[in-house]
Amino acid sequence: MSDTALRAAQRSLRRATTVTVLTGAGISTDSGIPDFRGPNGLWTKNPLAEKASTLQNYLADPDVRRFAWQTRLANSAHTREPNSGHASLVELERRGQLGTLVTQNVDGLHQRAGAGRREARPDGHADAGGEGGGTAVLPADGQADDLRVQREG
Repeated sequence: MSDTALRAAQRSLRRATTVTVLTGAGISTDSGIPDFRGPNGLWTKNPLAEKASTLQNYLADPDVRRFAWQTRLANSAHTREPNSGHASLVELERRGQLGTLVTQNVDGLHQRAGAGRREARPDGHADAGGEGGGTAVLPADGQADDLRVQREG
């Protein structure tokens, strides 16, 4: 992004009363968590990791299941710290400008950075406040007043 485009985006953000932010794996790469498709991405470096991300492959292949469980056990996301991107979103929330934070990430770094609102993920669930703490199911009409929390485990 050019400096001119960056300054224009900053001006727009300062003028906005409410913003919706969509994040994916890229926001956590500065915290040391790899993305999936980038040059150093998990799937780029290890095609078995991509296979483990689809239910069909997971169910059909015991090696894929074994790999997936070993990866979860070795996952270092819980030792990572939020970065300046996460902190910037918390600042938007503190100023009252962050209307919604939508993410597909399950690393918990938005919350650890201090985000106070629930995060809605594209899978139709919202984080219920903490890593592995549960899943809040968003109703079809999108009204957060009707969130139901399903505790896992």
